[in-house]
Order: sequence, then structure tokens, then C-alpha cells
Amino acid sequence: HKQIEEALRNSEQKFRQFVEHTDDLITQVDNQGNYLYVSSSCVKYSGLTPEEAMGKSAFDFIHPDDREMTQAEFSHWLKQDKNSFSHINRMLHPDGTVFHMFWNINFIKDRYGDLKYINSIARNITSEEMIRKAFKKNEILLNATGTIARVGGWELNLVHNDVLWTDQVYHLHEVPKDFKLELERVKEFYLPESRKLLNQAISGAIENGTPYDLELELITAKGNRLWVRTHGRPY
Repeated sequence: HKQIEEALRNSEQKFRQFVEHTDDLITQVDNQGNYLYVSSSCVKYSGLTPEEAMGKSAFDFIHPDDREMTQAEFSHWLKQDKNSFSHINRMLHPDGTVFHMFWNINFIKDRYGDLKYINSIARNITSEEMIRKAFKKNEILLNATGTIARVGGWELNLVHNDVLWTDQVYHLHEVPKDFKLELERVKEFYLPESRKLLNQAISGAIENGTPYDLELELITAKGNRLWVRTHGRPY
């Protein structure tokens, strides 16, 4: 029994150390959204210590522009049978710093199905959002210059596993803007040998950080053969 108790204490201590030293914001709230527990990273995102935050509404720390939407989502979740949800919003620090947060939320219920409390882990994704916004901002210029030079651009986000395309990519493949351009679907436009080279190049960029510069042949949606030069650079 002593060995089991000691093992449990060690396990709890390790878990507590992990929680208190992670950059993620770990919280527990009641069905009103009031803090029952908040990790030490609370200081970074709200300017308050965990002791100061206890009992306060978690909604008070949400960016004013996102607060109403977050409260509406919270009310909607309370009416659902599901126990797990995810959400993206912004937190606002008193010094004006804005943090983009990705939340994983779990509703903890008793054996009768009644809500006991809500556990959440929020990850700071601000840097990823800044990259996305920078890409979007540059997309206007890329589209303008691309139309003249017939140059298209795209970005593969390995975190979200999605792809951003400029307008000229649609023009080069002769597909409408509402055409769902997924990476695997785009590869189908390339002739077999070109597709093989492209797959190898993309794999090398992802796995080894190797840039590439290829000349490949594709057939557009309208059946036109086209040679394209493609550059790839991981960052």
C-alpha cells in the first residue's frame, strides 16, 4: 500500500509540475464560466495570478470583439449532448497584448449526466495567425503581379493541414474560383512523371527542409497541355 501511495504522490507531483510550467492555459470553470482553477500561465494571458483570477468570469479576459460570440458558443455547448468541443478566440491582456487561443474543452459530468465542471486547455497560436494574416495581406499583391506574369503561389500549412492558393493558380489550371483545390487533387493535373517528381520534391521539403525548383508538365481542366516552373521553399 505504501508503494502505491508513494507512486500516486510522485505521479501527482509530476502532473502538477507539468501543469504549472506549461505555456498552455489550463482552466476549470463552472456552468457560469467562473474560474474554479487556473494554471500559473494565467499571468501571461490575463495579467492576474491564479489566486487573483479565482472566482472571476473567464469571459472577462476574452477580447471584447470575441466575447459575445464566445458566450453564445458556451451557452450552445451547455445544451448539447457532446462532452468535447474546440474553439478559437482572442484573449486581451491589460497591457493591450492580444493572444489568439485555440481551446480544447471537456465537459465533466457525474454518473447521472449532470455537469460537474468544465476543463479546458488553451494553446497560444498567435504566431500562426500572424503568418496567415501576412500571407493574406501579400495575396493581393501576388494576385496583381501574378495576373501579369502568370505566376501563382500557394502555401501548405503542416499544422492545420490546409493549403492557401492565389487566384492565378486557379487561372493556370483553368478551373473556376469555387473549385475545391486540395493538394492531392491538384497533383492529378500533372502528367505521371511530373507528378512523381513533384511528390518527391514536396516530401523532401517536408521531411528534410530541402527547397526545390522543377519544370513540370500538366494538363489543365480544359485539356490544354502546359509546362510550368515550380519553386518550393519550406519555412
